[in-house]
Amino acid sequence: MSNQTATNSHPQDSVLFADLGEGFYVIQVRGKGTFANSVGFSKLIERLAQQRGPGHYRFVIDLDQCETMDSTFMGALSAAALRQRRECQQPLVVTNANDHVKKLLDTLGVSKFVQMGSGASANVPPTEQARFQKEEASQVSMLERIVHMIETHETLCEINSENQARFENVLKYLRESLEKEQKAAGDGA
Repeated sequence: MSNQTATNSHPQDSVLFADLGEGFYVIQVRGKGTFANSVGFSKLIERLAQQRGPGHYRFVIDLDQCETMDSTFMGALSAAALRQRRECQQPLVVTNANDHVKKLLDTLGVSKFVQMGSGASANVPPTEQARFQKEEASQVSMLERIVHMIETHETLCEINSENQARFENVLKYLRESLEKEQKAAGDGA
């Protein structure tokens, strides 16, 4: 009990996952889902989906210990949801989101592309005996991080046309940053 209390009082921003068998994977987002851990989240989704193959996986995102998310992480979540819908004809399941995170997902239109609810309501196998592994933070270059941020924000614009106005300046800034980073990389070569 004291470990759970300590974890909940100052959770480290992290992504953990467990294989529940039969293609079900539970991914827990602890602390904050941000641009800092969204690349690792996206790489985890990619790796697990490729291991199982199209139509043979189902992701459940458990947000019980997630305080908040930024737009980059919500874009990565949206990309995972679109992929699962396309490859598996199943919605990505998001469970145990707090009211704040639900509101964020609703505002950006992400909740329209996922199945919100509890694990039981989504027919997810029980997780009590699951062995969660921490997804180690990916070492990424500034160039890779900027490209990831552009892609995630473009995904948000793709799923909800209202996001185009919301993220117009963000995308402009990120594209300018990408251009500067590419130029700096070219000068250093």
